[in-house]
Parts: sequence; structure tokens; C-alpha cells
Amino acid sequence: YYNPYRFIIKRLFRLWPALICFLVLSALANSLILFTNISDWGKQNLAIAWPDFIKQGLAVLFGYFINLSTKTSYSNGAMWSLSVEDQFYYSLTLLCFVVSILYGGLLSRKVKLNVGSTISYCAFIMYTTCALFRINLLFNPSDINNYFFVIKYLITWQFDFIPLGVMLFYFSNSNNKCNKILSNHDNSIMFLTPILILIPLIMASLSNNLFVPIQSRNILVGIVFPIIGILFMLLVYICSYNKAFPFKGSLIYRFFTYL
Repeated sequence: YYNPYRFIIKRLFRLWPALICFLVLSALANSLILFTNISDWGKQNLAIAWPDFIKQGLAVLFGYFINLSTKTSYSNGAMWSLSVEDQFYYSLTLLCFVVSILYGGLLSRKVKLNVGSTISYCAFIMYTTCALFRINLLFNPSDINNYFFVIKYLITWQFDFIPLGVMLFYFSNSNNKCNKILSNHDNSIMFLTPILILIPLIMASLSNNLFVPIQSRNILVGIVFPIIGILFMLLVYICSYNKAFPFKGSLIYRFFTYL
């Protein structure tokens, strides 16, 4: 079951307290740079005027930071990923409303489980479509300028990996057969876990060739990113059933937990 109202409210209130604290610290950093005896270069590159800072703060809170055309504050620069997250939450909630109407459900009630399967199919179509466009960039990198706006927007801001989480959630809650297989192969899964971590690291390292950065970027965006996304999804699936590291309570387990 899925309640759209509860979903979006929980997500926003999970993010906002931390974001407000961050923006307060970011504002303090901006003040120190503007009002201390720092070089003009530092003020121009590390701080922004307060009207622009307020615009950015609102954009960070409400999820449209990546759509701003103004200069980005140095301290707020990493917040682009939260805009991707927020816009995904808004889109998923809207999609759930639409699908529930098509199934004849009332918006004030919990959406039935078959709506979850429809949303999962939509996520699969979105990820597969973007993956095909990504692979095309491997051979024709300039084609991204000719992509549909939506496809270009999704790929540029890495939206296309979020549907993997939607598919994983539905799959892990509806596929008892795979869950049973997972529970019967603890030792095999334990050895699979580090492989799922190492392969993305190796692939990302090999695709970042300092001598041919443009070609390396095409390989990274075109084929390495989709593979890393799938491997990470498998890793999350294993971890969600506590099978990634079965020796709970051991010294090495406590070490990695601390680390």
C-alpha cells in the first residue's frame, strides 16, 4: 500500500530540518567571507550577494536549485543533488495520484498494490530508455544536444538512476522466491558483496583517463554509470536483508560498523 499524502510529507520533513541547519551554517560562511578582510578574488568566487543567497536558499528548500540561472554560492554548490531528490518525490507523488485515478481509487485512500506494479513498470521504462540514450553517447557524444529536452534533463542531472530504487522496492516486497534464495546462501552472498563494491570502483578508475578526458567522459557517462547503478541496486538489495555481512557481533563486524 502507498499513501501519497503521507509519502511526500514524510520526505519533506525528513529533509527540511537538516537543510535549514545547513543553510544557517552556509549563511554564516557567506557572512564571514563578505565582511572579513579577504581578497576580492575570494569574495567573488566564494560568496554571493544576499538577495541571490536568499533565492538559492528557497530553491534548495523547495527543490528547484538546479533550475536557477544565477551564480551558485560556493557553499551551496553540492545541494544540486537534493533538487534531483525533491523533484523525484514530487513526480512520484503526482504519478501515484494519476495512476490511482486510472484504477478508480480515491485520492484520500491508500493506493492499492497493483498501482505499485504500474509505477514500477514506469520506472523500468524510464531507466531503460535513458540507458539506451546513454549508450548512444558512447558512440555519438554530440547527439546529446539533439535529445528531447526531457531525456537530456534526466541524463544531465542523473535522474535516470532513481527509478532503480523504485524497482528495487517493489521487487523486494513482492518476490518471495528471490528472498528465499537469498536467505539460503549466506556464505555466497558474503563473498559477492565486496565484488559488487570493487567492480564499480575499478570501472570508474579505468574510465577516467587523464590523457584523453573527453573520450573517458563518454565511456563513464555512456556505459559505466548504468552498470554501476545496477550493481549498486544489487548491493542495496543484499544489504536490506542483512546478508551483506552475516557475522554480527564479531570483532571485524564492529570494526566496519565503527568505520
